[in-house]
Amino acid sequence: MRRLLSLALFVRCAPLVALAALSACSNHIDKPADPASAAINVQAAWVEIGDANQAIARVITNYTPASASDPLCPQLAVDGKLSRMTLRVGAATVAQRTTASDPADSKPSGFPVSVCETTLPAGAQSASVAGRALPLPKAQPQRIAIIADTGCRMKKADNAWQACNDATVWPFDTIAASVAKLSPDLVLHVGDYHYRENACPPDIAGCKDSPWGYGWDTWQADLFRPAAPLFAKAPWVVVRGNHEECARAGQG
Repeated sequence: MRRLLSLALFVRCAPLVALAALSACSNHIDKPADPASAAINVQAAWVEIGDANQAIARVITNYTPASASDPLCPQLAVDGKLSRMTLRVGAATVAQRTTASDPADSKPSGFPVSVCETTLPAGAQSASVAGRALPLPKAQPQRIAIIADTGCRMKKADNAWQACNDATVWPFDTIAASVAKLSPDLVLHVGDYHYRENACPPDIAGCKDSPWGYGWDTWQADLFRPAAPLFAKAPWVVVRGNHEECARAGQG
């Protein structure tokens, strides 16, 4: 009898359990996702050491809100607390300007992406955006990686056409991955990130169809894509080189 009573109670309670489960699922389904924080929109994410030794989280996103009232920047989680990142610069196409190259070998700089940022609080223990964990600065970094002159050279004035499509000739992605495996505490890039100034001639296979100019596609090819493992591993200190002066890639 006790067994039958237990069974009856189980059968009677089962619908309640099912309803509770459905309610939980319903709450999860009804909770709106944050489109601006979708991982697919984030093209790059890193931590940069700025003025007064402040750590700044930055993100490059290609997200376009459905309406002007919707947020463009993703949410950043710091020590478990969410906050909306602030727009640093929005997507735009910058008009062609006078550069070191002949005007016929130049073009407007297209940036179909936006940059968002947040200053991180001192002593933060964890930070993440769009599912990506961000590296935080150490009070006393011991392992510092120093890199420079990392772009792939494409310059008509010097008839210089590096084989950007060949990792043995332009090995920045290999170098970045190798340095990341050493687990540096800090990365110092002393400048000259961008070298693809002019279009590769169609008869040179090594750089054929490479992005060129000063827009996002070239910055992505020269820096953000190959350096991704290092951006994920440690905060960066960044310095402008002569390739980032106003007459060259300063718009980036």
